[in-house]
Amino acid sequence: MKRFLRLPVLLLACGVSALAGPDLPADYVPPAEKITGRISVWGHGSLGGKTDYIETLAKEWERGFQRHHPGVTFENRLHGTASAIGALYTGTGDVALMGRELWPIELTAFQEVRGYAPTGIDVFTGSYDQRNRGYALAVY
Repeated sequence: MKRFLRLPVLLLACGVSALAGPDLPADYVPPAEKITGRISVWGHGSLGGKTDYIETLAKEWERGFQRHHPGVTFENRLHGTASAIGALYTGTGDVALMGRELWPIELTAFQEVRGYAPTGIDVFTGSYDQRNRGYALAVY
């Protein structure tokens, strides 16, 4: 089983999918080689066992991605933002959903273990024109 770990490709494909509807853009061409494996998603997204909007959005991204890569499954461990970065630097998670900016101690821990800074992509923000004035979702 080949694991798909090209995170930027996954996030771009999924992010564009969410903005453009449940399918990927017409110009997206999946690679000839079949991709199989499991992508473990940790972090923000569940409210006491009830689905919230982030979990719903993540599942839409997954469905859009699986239309082109049916051999890839997703394991969602949405225990809250505090669980996200630790899952990445311990190798437990492949994608971290954050409901806020990284705290300095989280960044330091990630860099200590992995030797580089995590790559973050702002998916949407909680405020119109001032950063950090409302909760936002970032994916690492």
